[in-house]
Amino acid sequence: WELLTQTQTHETDKLCLPGVCNVRREYSAVTRAAVNVSYLWARREHRPYFKTCVEPGGREGVRSTAMEGPDLGAFALDLDDLAEAFAHLAMFPLFEIAHYILMCQAVRADSGGLGLSRKHPLATWVCCMLMCSAGGVISSLLLGLPLIGPLSKTPNVLLASAIWYLEFYSPFDLFHKAVTFLPIKLLILSLKEVRRAHKVPDGIATAAKVHPHGYVSHVVIACVKGAGSGFMLNFQRLVRGKWSPETNQILHPTVVLKECLISAVLFTLPSGVLPITQDQLLLLTAIVMVIVKVTLSLTNVGDPFKPIENVLCVPIFGRVEATGNAGVKKKYE
Repeated sequence: WELLTQTQTHETDKLCLPGVCNVRREYSAVTRAAVNVSYLWARREHRPYFKTCVEPGGREGVRSTAMEGPDLGAFALDLDDLAEAFAHLAMFPLFEIAHYILMCQAVRADSGGLGLSRKHPLATWVCCMLMCSAGGVISSLLLGLPLIGPLSKTPNVLLASAIWYLEFYSPFDLFHKAVTFLPIKLLILSLKEVRRAHKVPDGIATAAKVHPHGYVSHVVIACVKGAGSGFMLNFQRLVRGKWSPETNQILHPTVVLKECLISAVLFTLPSGVLPITQDQLLLLTAIVMVIVKVTLSLTNVGDPFKPIENVLCVPIFGRVEATGNAGVKKKYE
């Protein structure tokens, strides 16, 4: 206790512990935590938590055996500090590795396995690089920036190339088997969603540099940054000699795109509209994205936005069946 109470003081206060009376010390975070631990230990051992009081005249009072509660402020987690630390997380290399693994897996699944990588390794590498830097390439195209810009970061390209080689050419396919093992897969998916949540405000900041007051462009670039791989899917198929324009995120929006759209709109709202800060909104967005992704991976829930869309779209845009029947009647006439 003497070591714990040797704290430099800025304010004076009395530490009321047996044998350390009349010592004026400021309660630091460490000291308060130690007092809380002693309180919990005293309760566990059924021992009294004594407190010695000193009267104004300077005479030591009678010790009270009343059990007093601890100062829980020592254990309180500051949400603002947590959100600020989360907002300043470095995406490279941990979160980028998770992103590159999932993108290479998407190319492998879309190409039908390892056959293309054996016949056309260069085309497979180009497809993987396009998917890994999809958000940056498409946003650069929309904003009139150099398209090669996202590929100018040499460490990222080298890391993505290493993941590409391990995914397609590792001995006995050990790497693919390891990253598709369910616990590791869920971890990778969670890291990917954290990266996606960071890409939404990053896309807004990128668009604001070119169009400071173009809020629609802010939302569009944020969606492209967060869900760019879905838009790039058709373009990387062209590299493989396949073209399927009927499968794109404009015709069939994914859950990821809807999440990015909602979060982008929230991030573009003026300050003061939401009762939370931008950093807290980023933390909340990442938590929701991780929960939704993990839930969809473990269950067959389907699109969680579908019930809301069915309720809102029917009175606004009408029923699909009604439009189809009208078209059929017109054809017969």
